Amino acid sequence: KKVQVALNPESFQSFTLVKRTTISPDTRVLRFALQTPNTKLGLPIGQHMYLKATVDGAEVQRAYTPISSDDELGYFELLVKMINNSNPNNYYAGMTTHLDRLNVGDRILAKGPAGVFAYKGNGAFVVERKQPQIPPQVHAVLAGSAVPPALTVPPPNDTASPPSFPSIPSGMPATPHNVPPIQYFTRKVKAFGMIAGGSGITPMFQIIKAILKNPSDTTQIYLLFANQTDEDITLADEIEALRAQRPGQLHVWHTLSKEPEKNAGQWPYSIGYVDEQMLRDHMVGPVETLKSEEAESLPNQVGHAERDGANRTEPPVSTSNPALLSPEGSAMGGSGRKVDADGAFLLYSCILMCGPPALVENACKPALERIGFTADQLFVF
Repeated sequence: KKVQVALNPESFQSFTLVKRTTISPDTRVLRFALQTPNTKLGLPIGQHMYLKATVDGAEVQRAYTPISSDDELGYFELLVKMINNSNPNNYYAGMTTHLDRLNVGDRILAKGPAGVFAYKGNGAFVVERKQPQIPPQVHAVLAGSAVPPALTVPPPNDTASPPSFPSIPSGMPATPHNVPPIQYFTRKVKAFGMIAGGSGITPMFQIIKAILKNPSDTTQIYLLFANQTDEDITLADEIEALRAQRPGQLHVWHTLSKEPEKNAGQWPYSIGYVDEQMLRDHMVGPVETLKSEEAESLPNQVGHAERDGANRTEPPVSTSNPALLSPEGSAMGGSGRKVDADGAFLLYSCILMCGPPALVENACKPALERIGFTADQLFVF
């Protein structure tokens, strides 16, 4: 019998709050009932859904990733960290305040799935990409037509600025302006690095659960979880339980902005903001490069996370056969990557990130690029 799916990507559905669990003074787990006890949510691993509510007289929509999965029929659960609504610059403040005020029996509107990342298992995941929308005149030039008058380059003595057009990624085929097709690229990795800040743990937790509940999925996971204080660490017990479930597959490292007040000096992890050295020490590397005994002799060039695996060898890369090139080409940052028999774009590792811009855009992405990760190895939720 086919299981009914709760979500609809085109319209909002109403779901009733049936349970509230307080995790900490500012963190709740909210459980909402689906249409029937045998209904599944219908959310691919790594994707999210949108909640809609009226907050202070205005309609608000925000994206959330449940911590439950489709294996859990009849309900879904959201981890909600309360945010001070007095900060008008916080994107989620209004919605979290609304959710915190819900009582059992109240309803919320949700639709989905949404997102461009979906984990398929055994290291494989799909990324959705849209072709850039190209104006007709630019498309005519790319297609080899004569240059239209509007695109004629001004003479040298003309002080007018030349016309500007949207940049077109190298290697990406031109498409008519009215046909922006969606393309799906499959990648396959041996290891995920995950960087989460605060409530950004939710999409990571969903993927970690999916990997570790599958006995045949041997994908390595390196989680770096950044919080302000130790009391802000959500899902700590659940993460530790998952780590114990499959020893040696899930590697977890924490960092705090402030040293814990309790048991000062006994915190076994990092204190401070995420930086390049922390990533070198506790994240998976961009390629399989060194055997563990070789890496031990180069402590300044490779962190201990890169030394964890033994007998690592450089994967073969071919650029002579066009059939083996990444279908994404240089538009995705890849060049000469191999694909497997199923067309999956092979990478050693990929870094998944979810958190505030100061963490992801300012700290992590520049540092990861300096370490050697390419654009096709970085994904931000």
